[in-house]
Amino acid sequence: MPKIRPELRQKRVENVQERRDALATRVADILNISKQELENAFKQAQGELRGKALDTRLQELVNQESWTQQQADAFKAWIKARPDVPPPLRPARPSGTPRPQR
Repeated sequence: MPKIRPELRQKRVENVQERRDALATRVADILNISKQELENAFKQAQGELRGKALDTRLQELVNQESWTQQQADAFKAWIKARPDVPPPLRPARPSGTPRPQR
């Protein structure tokens, strides 16, 4: 990724956020709901997708006999019991891939 001056990066971030905000407002108007209701619906859908992805991955581990069903169930219960931890905002890196430097 090319180096971008911090002030230009900040301006781009602000520009994207303004456009995203305007789009959300417009979509909420079209759907005749509040912007907050739209955001809540997206958050709920994202949570459901994360839950399905977790279930799928855990089932893969059980099918590969890497984990027992009991281990998978315990891990899922542990994840659900941690409401203080926000979900990741981007997909996880493949195993063994180094974390990008900031």
